[in-house]
Amino acid sequence: MREVNDILNKSVEFDLFRNSIFMSYWGSETHGTSLQNKSSIDDIDIFGVVIPPPEYFFSLRSVYPVNRGNGYDVRFETLDKKEGKYDVVIHDFRKFMKLLAGSNPTMIQMLWMPEKYIIRQGADYKLLRYYRDKFITQRIGGSFKGIAMKAKDDINKGMYQGYMGEKRKALFDKHGYDTKNAQHAVRLLKMGIEALTERTINVDRQGLDASTLIEIKQGKWNKDRVVSHIDYLLERLEEARVESKSGPNPLPVSVDDGFVDDITTYILGRHFKQYPIGDDFHFLTGKDKE
Repeated sequence: MREVNDILNKSVEFDLFRNSIFMSYWGSETHGTSLQNKSSIDDIDIFGVVIPPPEYFFSLRSVYPVNRGNGYDVRFETLDKKEGKYDVVIHDFRKFMKLLAGSNPTMIQMLWMPEKYIIRQGADYKLLRYYRDKFITQRIGGSFKGIAMKAKDDINKGMYQGYMGEKRKALFDKHGYDTKNAQHAVRLLKMGIEALTERTINVDRQGLDASTLIEIKQGKWNKDRVVSHIDYLLERLEEARVESKSGPNPLPVSVDDGFVDDITTYILGRHFKQYPIGDDFHFLTGKDKE
């Protein structure tokens, strides 16, 4: 972790690690599909959520060592930095909550992250994790599908992405499609189906479909087979989405905006000591105090 700390410490003016409410490995490491060898196309991915200290959260004081632009460009939103084998993404808590409320696939996975991959977690993250079921909605079908459809279009068009490293590009040139992106699409579709039918997020794919995902990533499936499988999963996802609307316990259409506002306000207030630590959560459930 020393290399990660070096990346964090030189990025902004406050301590990102100490001010994080959550930090975890993510990506292929947590999905059980990492290929960490000399020919690997995998990075070591780190994701975190921070609440900046009050002197940066409430003021116009710049969080950056060098103020970007000529005006007040001071608020921390995201650190997205690749250095060496590490790919680090850190979100401000409010941005994280906005993406989470919009059923962003990556953000939702963070609430189901297996403990063995979590580097740091505080009471604020644990509270969100306790209420994580409120983020399982019909909207998941559309958000997971959208990313998979984009990947399918890229595969069909034989599109080369400029962000590829040399090893990943070599796989693209050999197989005619981005194998890593293809296995992401398959994984997200499977996870979307599980979310709508089982109402859970299975981040770790070991014992589920990790071996299939690794085969796709290594280019052992040709382009036609991959596209055909994606089409099959898209059909299953649509069936799951339709089924999630009916039955004795249908999923809500989307995340309750009032709940998101309440829990965001509560966490920030508690973090900055505006609410006593022992205060109850009556407003989170919409119930009035007796």
